[in-house]
Amino acid sequence: MEETFMDNCVVHVNKPTNTNYSASSRHTTNAKSTANEPIDLSCSGVLIHPSKGLVLTSGIIFTEFVKHRPRIYSQFATKPYRHHWFEPGGTTPKNIRYYSPKDLDFFKVEVGVAKRNHAKTRNSSKTFTVFDAELIVLWKCEDLAEEIQRLFPANDNWHFAEEVPGHDGKPSQRGKTTKTWDDDKHFVEPVGMSSLTKDDTVENFVSWMAMLKIKNMDDCVTKIRKPLLHSSSSLHQGDPLYLCGTPFGSMCPSVFLNSVSKGIVTNTSGPGNVLIITDARCMPGSEGGGVYIIPRNESSRKRRLVGMIVAPLCWKANEWIGLSLACSIKSVLDSLKALVHWDGNSEPIVYEDAIMRGSHMSNIEQSMHGVVLVRVGAVWGSGVILERSEGIIVTCYHVIKNAKKNKVQVRVDHPHQQWLSAEVIFAAGPHSTYDLAFLKLQNSENKTVLHGLPSACMQHYQKGAPVYVVGHALIGPSTTMLPSVTSGVMSKVITIGHQPVMLQSTCAVHSGASGGALVCANTGALLGIISSNSRDTDTGASFPHVNFSIPMTVIQPVLQQYLSNKDSSVFHELSRHDSEVKALWRLEETSNTRRVVEDKSKL
Repeated sequence: MEETFMDNCVVHVNKPTNTNYSASSRHTTNAKSTANEPIDLSCSGVLIHPSKGLVLTSGIIFTEFVKHRPRIYSQFATKPYRHHWFEPGGTTPKNIRYYSPKDLDFFKVEVGVAKRNHAKTRNSSKTFTVFDAELIVLWKCEDLAEEIQRLFPANDNWHFAEEVPGHDGKPSQRGKTTKTWDDDKHFVEPVGMSSLTKDDTVENFVSWMAMLKIKNMDDCVTKIRKPLLHSSSSLHQGDPLYLCGTPFGSMCPSVFLNSVSKGIVTNTSGPGNVLIITDARCMPGSEGGGVYIIPRNESSRKRRLVGMIVAPLCWKANEWIGLSLACSIKSVLDSLKALVHWDGNSEPIVYEDAIMRGSHMSNIEQSMHGVVLVRVGAVWGSGVILERSEGIIVTCYHVIKNAKKNKVQVRVDHPHQQWLSAEVIFAAGPHSTYDLAFLKLQNSENKTVLHGLPSACMQHYQKGAPVYVVGHALIGPSTTMLPSVTSGVMSKVITIGHQPVMLQSTCAVHSGASGGALVCANTGALLGIISSNSRDTDTGASFPHVNFSIPMTVIQPVLQQYLSNKDSSVFHELSRHDSEVKALWRLEETSNTRRVVEDKSKL
């Protein structure tokens, strides 16, 4: 794997203090600067065409400079821009919102590019070269904007990069002042959106892109290899992704330039998978950085650019999310084609599609087929099919606790999405040791298409083993999105009397994942049922990477008894009072728990 990610860069935008500037003329969500304050911002970028000095980056960084509403380009008008890069053909039926440089207040753009020989010496500690650049166009990717607005509506209280909810649940700005490229300057990092809005006078710049042109470039830029492009339409949940960006780039690019994080595709949405959600973490300032995939079917294992980082997905109300949003690179460039004139002498844009997947991918796909969405009135969560022929599903009690007043519905996503009715055959109750409930599908004709998951045995419970969580987290039943997948390791197996009673993992677990599956990445075996993540009782903030699951070794014996005699009373064994186990699940430290708890798992 290419470690340097030479086609990535850091973008720095600033406005000097002596520039005429009217903050009141801006129609953006970030009214943080005044006329006499300097604006120094940074984000990341991708050298999409190094030999021509073209840099693709996020439009968020230009929010502070917008003076008025965007222009609207109609497909029937003359294209306002000309550039000899794109191949002929291709239009978009949508009107495109855009700004030209003259629509923005005065600003200066610089691009920092990593040196090819970046080893530090006594005489030079800088690992990058800074070039002046100019903005060619700032435009809105309409497909991305529609998906963001559909999946993350403002009334759900979603918040992105620059906000931290306060104790009252309302966002508070966290602009930070620190050192910039030179020791005598300061900057506010990052700039972004406060909330999603349908008000045309308040633009949501998360879905905006910018194309820059480097001035007076040298071999440091022109000899960089143009990135290979990959279509996101072939992405599936679980595909490994690498994110490259420069967080806090105005502070110390030598430290943060082209930092890499790894994760998987958590979910995708929209035409051509325009929106990519990943559990790879990125920090503020990484917006505009590249998202890469390494195909398994290629001996050279060259990384390919599949997307561009849009924003860290930080908060939903008081729930910390910790995921990242990206936009398909094909969708970004297709939206640009509507604005840019191209000619027949230009180079074609070629996208690769095929991905050869390993055995872990078949495990993920099998797990997704076995996870269902459970809805009881306005409450929804996840469930796992345990027995296909009988239509038996396990979920959490807190998901179906209002079943006496509301109809229980189950959405099966494979081989096609359909809603089925279910009855509750056992509910543990609010004071039970384990937060469990069992459902049975009522329509027997549909049970032949169900996919159950194989259960784990004791040897699967190993500390440090790679695992996945599969569940309908965050995005509710109003959409048709498939289950989301997050990756991690088994952080701990807690046992009493040599039997697992609680599992912990580092996977990101969010609201809606309750009742979902904790799956062994190597075998596809069902390890446990997601019960909860942890929460700060003082602030209400959640910690998705500290979560708890009920081991299948607790559930499986009781399930087998039920399948043998069809007597649902056998499930009451799961409600049997066990003070030690109950104390553990309440996270209560007692003399008894210290005495009986074992950690038999091995790294």
